Amino acid sequence: MSSRDRKRLKAPFNLALATGTLLCLAATIFVSSRITTDIRDFIYQAFNEEQLIIARNARDAIQGGLAGIERELLTAVSELEPDGSEADAIADRVLGRSLARLQHQGVRWLAVCDDHTDRIRIRHRYEPGARTLPAGGPDIALPGLDALAAGEILCAAPVVEEAGVALRIATRRPDVGYALVCELELTRFLASYLREIRSGRTGYAWLIDGDQRFLYHPVAAFLGRDASTVREETYPATSYELINEIQRDRMLRGLEGTSSYDSGHHDGRTGRVEKLIAYTPLVSQWRGGTTWSLAVVAPVGDLQEALRRRSRWNLLLGSVAVALVILASGVILLRELRWRRILEGRVIERSEDLRRSEERYRHLVESSEDAIFTLDSACRVRNANSFSVRFFGRRSSEVEGRPLAELLPRDVAQAEVARARSVLTSRRSTRSVLALVADDRTRWFDASYMPLRGRGDRVDGVLCITRDVTEQRDLERHLMQTEKLAALGTLAAGFAHEINNPLTVMLGFCELMLKRAQPGTPAHEDLKVIERQGEHCRSIMENLLSLARTEGETSEYADLNRAVTETLQVVRHSLEMNHIVLREDLAVGLPPVRGDFRQLQQVLLNLINNAAAAMPEGGELDVTTRRVSQMTAEAEIADTGVGIDPEHRACVFEPFFTTKAQGEGTGLGLFVSYGIVSKYGGELIFTSRLAGETDDPSGTVMTVRLPVQKDVRT
Repeated sequence: MSSRDRKRLKAPFNLALATGTLLCLAATIFVSSRITTDIRDFIYQAFNEEQLIIARNARDAIQGGLAGIERELLTAVSELEPDGSEADAIADRVLGRSLARLQHQGVRWLAVCDDHTDRIRIRHRYEPGARTLPAGGPDIALPGLDALAAGEILCAAPVVEEAGVALRIATRRPDVGYALVCELELTRFLASYLREIRSGRTGYAWLIDGDQRFLYHPVAAFLGRDASTVREETYPATSYELINEIQRDRMLRGLEGTSSYDSGHHDGRTGRVEKLIAYTPLVSQWRGGTTWSLAVVAPVGDLQEALRRRSRWNLLLGSVAVALVILASGVILLRELRWRRILEGRVIERSEDLRRSEERYRHLVESSEDAIFTLDSACRVRNANSFSVRFFGRRSSEVEGRPLAELLPRDVAQAEVARARSVLTSRRSTRSVLALVADDRTRWFDASYMPLRGRGDRVDGVLCITRDVTEQRDLERHLMQTEKLAALGTLAAGFAHEINNPLTVMLGFCELMLKRAQPGTPAHEDLKVIERQGEHCRSIMENLLSLARTEGETSEYADLNRAVTETLQVVRHSLEMNHIVLREDLAVGLPPVRGDFRQLQQVLLNLINNAAAAMPEGGELDVTTRRVSQMTAEAEIADTGVGIDPEHRACVFEPFFTTKAQGEGTGLGLFVSYGIVSKYGGELIFTSRLAGETDDPSGTVMTVRLPVQKDVRT
């Protein structure tokens, strides 16, 4: 075969080989490009999901900080007192403590004002260097404050200042006519949560309110300005149609999601910059509040730099390995798989960082002294902190996954499950107060149910925060009892004065008639009965007058042990005759306590007589004195009597209340004793048990606690 023939036969082969090579090269380039595109889309999607997790965590932290401010305001306003000699001093102390706790969160000042006029009533402490608002000045204006119910929070629209954005928050006490207002330096508050957020290499976070104003942005000049306007005015060469649509149709409607948009600047650079964005709503439960939206953004260029290096290598290898296209394709695929593994490793590393962040937030929840748990749509416990486990009285494995109705007592479970279901249907928060019996004592809890929103703003769960408010309710009940006794004491004083004068006249005439009557006659005996009953009435009037009589500060101190000893000498024989075993345990070296010696004896005698009356069949009486602290000492009288019925325990210190038979008691013993102890700055407290109420035997323990002499050392 000639060379011409070989060339003729070789030409189609070369053409086919060249065509096949070009087709393989094109296929390789196409496959490599598709793989690179898929990897890029996967990276963008995974990166945006990470940004969304960061945004959610930051949102939860901000909401937790605002909830802490709310709890502090509600606690502070509950401690304010109506107009009185101590009202201003109490307000000053309360606000001083609250401001000290809230300053680090950005609270600039606290103020008490009249809730109808918005005028400042009491001067307060303010942030160092800040202007002091004058009393009575019209500096506080919060529309709707006078219509705010007790326990609600009102916030005004954010106010733009030179240094940033400020927010005024208020609550009120309608029963005393006061409102408590604080001004939060919102820029500093948000910066403490958002300043350190970094997404990728140069990403950051920003926050807008319902009016599309920047409440937080790393660029200080943007703060307080409309987001759309400030972008177009500052960088007019870029189209912001997509980000404006995201803000208007998604973010301001309270939606959550991810996307991308074009910006005109980033990290000091200007011009068109494509950014990835993840956003989540921050919904306010306060009156006057609007939905804010938190966004975490990062430029696509941070990710494209790594992708470009890999793409160059792929194209270079494809062009060089024309003759070995299949092998080159295999190498490229292996490299792409390796790159996928690297990316997966990075995702795992980022996920671990997020897990550690979630662990920190979980630690905050676990360390809370409130019961915090979540319910799913079927009202089963989804998650619960350690305090919730103690609240339900179960082990951790017995709480999660169980229906709420099985974890609460039957008498309260139905109502609480109904409240949780109402949150799922109405998408609104609700509160309730429930009573639970723990350790043989009724404890009160304030439970708040709030909706948990998932994707698409769908409510798929309920968050419940339950706080023990037993001590607060006991304090309120004690204050009400004190006010009632004070009013009754004033009423009793007037009653005693009115009765005492005609009673004296009656006894005088009775004495004259006794002198004229012949002893031993029926008339004489009848007059003696009238005289005894009149003297009994006079004794009652004297007790009422002694209780109502106001005395100034006294410097008189008495020996508590001696008062107990002499009182027991008087009643010892009577106790033995009634088969009552007396046991004494008097502390050695007890300092003098504040009070009149004879009046203390009267208190002790009343308490011992009441204890003896509660043991008609005999029993045991323990009398103990002890030093409670550097400031107080106490005497305790404990009996093994029948105890006090629960429905009577709130009335034992009221005048004329008695459980004894008619004619056996006046109902003034504990009333007078309470007045004497209170007059000297002490306390008269008691505990009581009925038979079968607990595992312990029945009986009552009365405790007289009094201040000790300050200059006495033991």
